[in-house]
Amino acid sequence: MTQILSVLPKKELIKWLDTQIQPNKAKTESATKGTIVHWRIHQYIAKEHDLPPQKLELQNKIIPPHMGAAVRDCFSQFLEWYNAHEIRPVWLEKPHYSTELGYAGTPDALMYVDGVLMLLDWKTSNSIWSNYHAQLAAYEHLIEETPKVLKIFKFNENRGSEEAVVNGPEAWKVFKDAREQFFKKYGI
Repeated sequence: MTQILSVLPKKELIKWLDTQIQPNKAKTESATKGTIVHWRIHQYIAKEHDLPPQKLELQNKIIPPHMGAAVRDCFSQFLEWYNAHEIRPVWLEKPHYSTELGYAGTPDALMYVDGVLMLLDWKTSNSIWSNYHAQLAAYEHLIEETPKVLKIFKFNENRGSEEAVVNGPEAWKVFKDAREQFFKKYGI
């Protein structure tokens, strides 16, 4: 999924990376923070609803000590959102694939939020980037269930929490165009 979306221009991300002294280090640390926050969210929801826990898989198997405050802030924002709603998960982090569509992905969660079935994606970036919408729309086409709402939740230690409802048909078109470009580029 992320391979396909890599063909989309990321103007906002490129602009941000240009301001970084060590862009590769920043990208790696951002990914590590996201992995840890996702894991904590999954563990919390799993414990609350008697679901299987998730194994934490980090590249170097060490949580960098300087990330503690950022992870705590992101997780606190999640808890604030979680405690403000009635949550009933259907599944968490469930891999899906389609040979017909030619891609695979692992959505973060399918759950009822205040009685509405939602496909959810957790993010810890500074913003909700446009490719996240296409990613969630692509996930919608992989799963068997039919969610009423596609929603992205961003929890960030510097910029606070934010949520965005995804326009499924519009975002699906963006994903399909990206998939077509990707297949052409790599001769698939």
